[in-house]
Amino acid sequence: IELEGLSEEIRLRDDGRGGDATAADGSYEIDFSLPASLRGIDLGVAGSFTDRAGNAAPMLEADNTISFTDPPPAVQFTGVIDSTTSGITLQWEESTEVHFLAYRIYRSDQTGVKETAEHFIRGLDNRTQTGYPDSGLKEGKTYYYKIFVVNDLEETAGSDEFAASTFDAYPDPVTMFEITSIGADRLTLTWSTSQVSDFAEYRVYRATAPGVTISSQLVVSITDREETFFDDTGIDTVGNTYYYRVMVYDLSGKYRRSNEVSTE
Repeated sequence: IELEGLSEEIRLRDDGRGGDATAADGSYEIDFSLPASLRGIDLGVAGSFTDRAGNAAPMLEADNTISFTDPPPAVQFTGVIDSTTSGITLQWEESTEVHFLAYRIYRSDQTGVKETAEHFIRGLDNRTQTGYPDSGLKEGKTYYYKIFVVNDLEETAGSDEFAASTFDAYPDPVTMFEITSIGADRLTLTWSTSQVSDFAEYRVYRATAPGVTISSQLVVSITDREETFFDDTGIDTVGNTYYYRVMVYDLSGKYRRSNEVSTE
C-alpha cells in the first residue's frame, strides 16, 4: 500500500503475523503506526499485489481518499480591554496550535454567532496578536462574539460565545434659544440639533414656575432628530409666565436637560 505523504510502503501479509488474524485465508492485513507528522486531507491511496514468485500487479489507485487531521485547540476570550460608545476592544488567550494559520473573529448583534460570511468581521494571521478593536458599533448595544483558531489544513475550533457591550453615555444636552415669537395664546420654541448617536426623542416640558423637571407637564415628544421647533398653543401668555426645557433621550432611556427659557 502506498499512502500520499508517506515515504515508506505499507506491506500487508497473509501469514498470521503482525496484525493478520489468520494465515492463508486470503485476507491481507497488518498493524501499522503512522508517524505523527503525517497530516493531510483527501490523501490518495494506491496498492499493488506481489506473489511468492515475485510477480507484481500494476499499482491501482483506490476510489476513496483518506484524511489524517488534528483540529486545533480552541482559545477563549479573556475579557474587554476597552469599551467606547462606538467600539469594543476584545482580548483572548494565545493559541498553542503548532500549525497555526489564523484567528477568525465573528460577531452578531444577537446570540447564536455562526461561522459564516455574514458574521465574519476580521482574520488575523499573527498568533501573538491577542486583541482586536472592533469599531463602527452602536452606542449602548450588546454584541456577541466567537473566535476561531484555524490551522494549515483549514480546520477550525471555535471559542465559547462572548457578550460585550459598547459604553452607554449620557446624551449631550441641546440648547434652547430665546423665545422670540410670542402671542396671547401661543408661542414657538426652538433649540439646537442633538448629536447623540443613539438618539431616541426630544421631550418638551413646561411649568408656570422656574425649575422645569421631568415632573413638570410634558407638552410634546418628538422622535425626528431634525425637528427642532414646537408651536405651543392653547396657553395664556398674558396671565402666566411659562418656563420650558427640552430633555434629550437616548435609546436606553438616559436623558440630559437643556437650559431653561421663559416668556419673561
